[in-house]
Amino acid sequence: LTLRNSLVLLRLGVSLVFFLHASFRIYNTTIPRFGEFLTSKGLPFGIALVWIITFYEIIGSILLAIGILKKWLAAGFILILM
Repeated sequence: LTLRNSLVLLRLGVSLVFFLHASFRIYNTTIPRFGEFLTSKGLPFGIALVWIITFYEIIGSILLAIGILKKWLAAGFILILM
């Protein structure tokens, strides 16, 4: 594998992980529990924040897989992980 191909494969793998993570959050209906957790930690509007994160993970992972706005999306994903 060349470096370029390796980076594309890594980008696709990360995209898949974020997409599946958000999809399972919706499928398993854990958004309200996660929202309550965030609210208990002092963050305002916990459930709304979880929906924003979930939509970012779904839409962002698709765009990342396609290769659009890679650096900006990666920065957003880093913030989510922190």
